[in-house]
Amino acid sequence: MSQISPPIRIVLVAAVAFLAAWMLVLRPKTEEIPPPAPAATAPAKQPGTTAQSAAGQALQAAENAKATAESAAKARAGETAAQTAPATAAAKAPAAAAAAAKLGVDPAALASLPRGVRKALQARQIVVLGFFNRAALDDRQTKKQLAKVHRFHGRVYVHAASLHAVQRYQVITRGVDVSQTPSIVVIDRKMKAQLLTGYVDHVRVEQAVVDAMRRSDMAVIKAPYLRKVNELCGTYVSRLYVALEPGQNDSLRSSVRDNTKYVDRFAARFGALKAPKAYKSFKAQWLADLKLASQADHALLAAIKAKSLPRLTAAVDKYDKPLDKAANRLTKSSRQHDMLACMYG
Repeated sequence: MSQISPPIRIVLVAAVAFLAAWMLVLRPKTEEIPPPAPAATAPAKQPGTTAQSAAGQALQAAENAKATAESAAKARAGETAAQTAPATAAAKAPAAAAAAAKLGVDPAALASLPRGVRKALQARQIVVLGFFNRAALDDRQTKKQLAKVHRFHGRVYVHAASLHAVQRYQVITRGVDVSQTPSIVVIDRKMKAQLLTGYVDHVRVEQAVVDAMRRSDMAVIKAPYLRKVNELCGTYVSRLYVALEPGQNDSLRSSVRDNTKYVDRFAARFGALKAPKAYKSFKAQWLADLKLASQADHALLAAIKAKSLPRLTAAVDKYDKPLDKAANRLTKSSRQHDMLACMYG
């Protein structure tokens, strides 16, 4: 009542008071009317007895017919319910058997897999299984890395399980010995499994996924233009990592010099690739970011040659944040187009 507004509360209290007064005082007294004399009734018919009069026999026949019809209806309903489940299972059985035959596995073993894993196999996805022990630190860290694995736009399915459940997955982990944790199994379309043991990061797992896709004759990158870009990345990106901190020894000079050379070559070869109309903006953004990297490297190299710490510090301060943003753009774009070589070299 505390939530009811005061006017409504007053109305309710008045209504309750009126109801109480009516029940105690105002309700009209009922007159005692003698009960009517009981009418002569026929004795109640017991089940299984037979009526003696013609009318009774007719009534009994009607009731028997009704009971017979109801029993038949219930029987039909029971038969239908009993037949529905087997019919549904029978309809699904050929499809399940066909799916198992296509994968080359036992239908019962396939049916025992978790639904997500089973659907992924039937959809011809690359399946990545992780087996872990929750109590182990390496397992927890590897499981976090597994969650970061690139899904290649729905072409990869990732699933984590306990090592205690490994028997359930034997139908698809055949050929590898999953006996320790952490273990990661990558299964291709041909049901060939690759085992990774111990702590691994998501980059290592993604490389195994790429290998599985290639074994499955899957195009990792579908657009020919992007495949060419990824090939260039494989040639140059791994060479482009260099520390940009001032105060290092003379090796910094040769490192920045080599980095500058590779950035310039990469930008030149990338610019020479003819981009389809759909990738014009992609190419323009990449060229701008590569140009920025080239400018930063040339500024660093000039400062190092001049042996000027203030100039080196100024170059780092000028290009540090812009280069970080450019690197994030390149990584995001590479992941969007499944170009792993452009992310990791």
